[in-house]
Amino acid sequence: VDDFHPRFSASFRRYSFVWYTGPSRSPLQSRCALHVYKELDVEEMNRAAQHFVGSHDFTTFGTPPNLGGHCVREMLLCTVQRTGQNFVVLDIKGRSFLYKMVRNVAAALQMVGMGFMTPEKVKELLDAKDRSQCPKACPARGLTLTEVGFWGEDGDKTFETWAAERMQEETFSRRFLYDAHGKKLPVAPPASE
Repeated sequence: VDDFHPRFSASFRRYSFVWYTGPSRSPLQSRCALHVYKELDVEEMNRAAQHFVGSHDFTTFGTPPNLGGHCVREMLLCTVQRTGQNFVVLDIKGRSFLYKMVRNVAAALQMVGMGFMTPEKVKELLDAKDRSQCPKACPARGLTLTEVGFWGEDGDKTFETWAAERMQEETFSRRFLYDAHGKKLPVAPPASE
């Protein structure tokens, strides 16, 4: 427990990216969804998204880490679906991500959805391992971190489940959690019975 870090101890992260496809921009959606003026072909986007599932070198879709790190990442889930009349949502879950990787994946899928690229071209981009071939990243306004999981004996767990279990263990001698910025937060020990 002493070596827990909210970023480096996570076993998976899950993001969503939302497109708003209404006929005109919505001031209510402008901060949480990217407006596109053309209807998106969700079936083609979903076909292209399946190329990302599994372990791949994502050099084309993200900035390589510093200090000679590798760009191989494992994606556990990548789907695109329509929610409501005017929203299309990318749901992507992976063990770790490169810088701007989700926004670059979203940009490629958007190009597929608008008919400017085929799902096969996405596979070619992934195999090319050439950052210069990637479409320009989508803006961050449609991106949301939706879940972070931590590895446990019985599989992946959310942070809330992990923290609640640790707070009940007697071996959890240091009584603290971390906020989103990695700062320690004091936590009162559980009441003794």
